Amino acid sequence: MKKIQLVTYEPSKFNDYDIKIDIRDFNKLEALDNYEINVIDLSSTEIWTNKGTTEDKPSLNSKMSSDFASIKKMISNSKKSKIVICLPQNLNYHWKYFDRFHNLQLKDMLPTFSKILSQLIPIEGFNIVYENSTTVIESEYIKASFYFDNDEFEKLTISKDSEKITSISSENIIMTSLNIIQSTNEYDALLKDNQSVFVDFYADWCGPCKMVGPLVEELSKEYTDIKFVKVNVDNTPDIAQRYGIMSIPTLIAFKNGEIAGSIVGFQPKEALAALAEKTR
Repeated sequence: MKKIQLVTYEPSKFNDYDIKIDIRDFNKLEALDNYEINVIDLSSTEIWTNKGTTEDKPSLNSKMSSDFASIKKMISNSKKSKIVICLPQNLNYHWKYFDRFHNLQLKDMLPTFSKILSQLIPIEGFNIVYENSTTVIESEYIKASFYFDNDEFEKLTISKDSEKITSISSENIIMTSLNIIQSTNEYDALLKDNQSVFVDFYADWCGPCKMVGPLVEELSKEYTDIKFVKVNVDNTPDIAQRYGIMSIPTLIAFKNGEIAGSIVGFQPKEALAALAEKTR
């Protein structure tokens, strides 16, 4: 039996992971019982975006609904494998209704959030509550945006200060709100290890971000001594909140780990180049 299968809508994001992990798209995964552990990543913004809803409220698009229903059946039929379901952090849900995009944070739509999760997870009665917390596991501090307000499930992890349940287990299924898929540790290490860093804070649904992106990519080829990084604010809300980012795109230049300058909104390449110079 193989070790681990990671199921995600963003396989390319995990290209640097251990080769022992098989990374599969939601609609291309292998049989769950072929693996000892199956990790299902729900952090992708693709899940929490619906560009064609007929109702003015958040809901899964038809493709996601089909994928979720298929995997839910696979989880229910799994007899050998341990299933680990990683919830998203408190990102924004985006849906398009009558040619307009609407946004709502998951914490502000908890009943709908739970209803969407129930389309994938064959566990009844779990109750999700919003609260930012930190759980310590083997000396590592891991953030979470939600906790489980349940006593009937086995408690696996509990937050450090508030003692809230951040992971639960029911038979072979584990649900965790811990940010183990998208950790801020790598980002912090990057700032520490690089003298000059240029960070592009963006979101997949943001039009101006798509205009800025190619310009930043051009600069990364011209300024080879500067580390250019893209941070999706929906996937890593903790990092966005750290810098008080309210609008995107936001571009920040770091020199020796300290902010040397920033730009908000679309700007021409010359302005971005001037910002990049501040990292030196």
